[in-house]
Amino acid sequence: MIWYDVSFKMVIFAMASCIYMCHKQSGRIRNMVMQILTAGLLVVIANYVRFLSGDELVVSVCMSLNFAGVTWLMFFLLGFILLFCGIKVRKDVIRYSMVVGAIDNLSMLANIFFNHAYTLEEVGVLDGRSMYDYVPTVFFWIHYVLIFLLVFLCINTLIYKMLKSPGPYRSKYLMIMGVISFVFLLNALKMYLHMGVDISVFGYAIAGIGIYYSSMIFIPQQFLDRSLQFVGEDMLDMIIILDLENICIYANKTARKYFCMNEVLKFYGKHPIYQWCMDFNSKQLDDGVYTKHFKCEDKTIHIHMQCHKQYDKKGRFTGSVFVIKDKTIEVEEYQRQKYLETHDPLTGVYNKEAFYLRAAQILQDNPDEEYLLVCSDIHKFKLVNDIFGTDTGNKMLQTIGKVLKERCDDRDVYGRLGNDRFGLLMPKKRYDENVFIEGPADVAHIDGRESYPLTIYVGVYEVVDREMPIYAMCDRAQMAIDSIKGDFEKRVAYYDDKIREGAVKEQELIADFAHAFEKDELKIYLQPQINTKGEVNGAEALVRWIHTKKGLMLPGEFIPVFEKNGLISRLDKYVWELACKQLRKWKDEGNEDTYISVNISPEDFYFMNIYKEFTGLVKKYDINPRNLKLEITESAIIVNLPRQLELIKMLREASFIVEMDDFGSGYSSLNMLKEIQVDVLKLDMAFLKRSDNEERSKIILQTIIEMSKQLEMPVIMEGVETQEQVDFLTGIGCDMFQGFFFARPMEIERFEEIYLKDKLKK
Repeated sequence: MIWYDVSFKMVIFAMASCIYMCHKQSGRIRNMVMQILTAGLLVVIANYVRFLSGDELVVSVCMSLNFAGVTWLMFFLLGFILLFCGIKVRKDVIRYSMVVGAIDNLSMLANIFFNHAYTLEEVGVLDGRSMYDYVPTVFFWIHYVLIFLLVFLCINTLIYKMLKSPGPYRSKYLMIMGVISFVFLLNALKMYLHMGVDISVFGYAIAGIGIYYSSMIFIPQQFLDRSLQFVGEDMLDMIIILDLENICIYANKTARKYFCMNEVLKFYGKHPIYQWCMDFNSKQLDDGVYTKHFKCEDKTIHIHMQCHKQYDKKGRFTGSVFVIKDKTIEVEEYQRQKYLETHDPLTGVYNKEAFYLRAAQILQDNPDEEYLLVCSDIHKFKLVNDIFGTDTGNKMLQTIGKVLKERCDDRDVYGRLGNDRFGLLMPKKRYDENVFIEGPADVAHIDGRESYPLTIYVGVYEVVDREMPIYAMCDRAQMAIDSIKGDFEKRVAYYDDKIREGAVKEQELIADFAHAFEKDELKIYLQPQINTKGEVNGAEALVRWIHTKKGLMLPGEFIPVFEKNGLISRLDKYVWELACKQLRKWKDEGNEDTYISVNISPEDFYFMNIYKEFTGLVKKYDINPRNLKLEITESAIIVNLPRQLELIKMLREASFIVEMDDFGSGYSSLNMLKEIQVDVLKLDMAFLKRSDNEERSKIILQTIIEMSKQLEMPVIMEGVETQEQVDFLTGIGCDMFQGFFFARPMEIERFEEIYLKDKLKK
């Protein structure tokens, strides 16, 4: 029949084409598919020759080649499936399987001579040619069982992988299993109908072609399409595809949400980004990466877009693909970081580094303009934070920044130099001193109320040397501020040579300070404290600097400098150590009744552990802690009252005697007495100074002493200078006196000679 002949030729051509195309590819899967196609082609050719020939011997040879080819086809198919499913088989199993296949092949080929597996019988005539079919024997059924077993292993392997694999992978195994099942059904149908022409041959051909197409083309492409769709759908970037007519044919989930599209890609509204994509597509602009800024709902959107034009095989434009990333957050964060590099985050003005750079640039760009560099400093700004809270302090700083923005113009540059310090460079002709005197009134009003009576000091430096670094100019303006700190009548100071000389002297003192310890120039002098009976049981230690060049220096000459520059704590520790050494010396000489009182500066509470320092000293020198009296000023206590109360309690429990020094100099002394338990009150000498209200001072002083008696706290009055003061103080019940009337601070040797000669061992 003609259709048989045409069918065989078409199948042979198709299989040969598949072998040719498969040959161009690579990989282990390709090798297995080539083997299946080759074995299948052998089976088809053998059956085609059998169909064309009417000779019984030729038919017998072709039939044996057919059965042998089918055996190898099924072995190759099983090997392909095992490799396709990723199942490894031991080498000895493969070796034994090949032996079984070879034996089966020899059996089928030997049938040409022995007819032990099957015999031929004529089943009819087709186009003048005799048609033969095989009659199986027992040996053939052994061959058939082998083929069935191989088919069974193939199908069960595929079923196992389908059950174990996720959804997207099942289809590729299902397709292969469908091809094998189709071949198996054709073979069974041929045997059942006893057809003269073996139609299962076409099944083998279709199987080979199907396996090639499914494994080498369809399944990889399908998996790739699904993977790309899956990746594209869930990408954070937006993907949209417009066709030639500007119709959106694809938009991933991110794009649909961003452009308010529904599932059928219908677009609601006119988004500027989408409109730009349509314009790009219509005008067929050049491919590339575009960075665009769009105004959308009063907000600037920063977009990064990759645009690709699409063409068919003939080079005709078909549409465009857009990959869009919204970079607004990243751009805004970058701009914020760039802003913070040059601006103070709290006040919004330039930070210190940017102020220095910008000020230097202005001086360089305007060589003929005269400029002033102005710095401001809030007096005791830390107290604002302590009393009113950090939020209020921050609002005050923000208000300063706001005032600077409102009152300065493009010719000025201003910035925050740190903490509560601000700097301003402005033309000299625009400077008005009254603006800086009245400025604090604007800053003090927070939330519509006057939060704090601020004292803002202003230092002004006239720029003379433009080559001088800006930070050095700021230092000079700060020196001017330091010259009026504590003066509540002056608010503005101008840098001059006198201030410079004072600054130079300060630097000399600071430089000499380190050498003072090495050269043993720092000494303690003792000022006796005398009771109403005229007895001296102790003294206050006061530091003196015996400078090698400047001679004897009193505390007023160097203590303020060290307080300002953070060196006071080191000096205090040195004085405490000298006092403890002296107490130990007296103890060794038999005098354990005389005490020395030492001062604790307010700064010491911040820079050291007071309790640890003093307990360590008395342990180191093995002295009685009651002989080392501790004087604490009320200004140091008020800063952090709960913490200081706990410290005083711990010191008293360690047997130290704690004195409140300069009592009466603060505004909250009486209120503090109900909270603070100290052993001794040391009254400020200001009570004894002559004034227009001298009688009122005496009444207040008498009241304080009477109150201290009721609280069982002894009182020491310092600054006593006249007999009249002694008589008055004695009359109102004062316990002890200290002052020039009795004795000035003196060297230790003289103190011992005058007051301790009877107590010390000779």
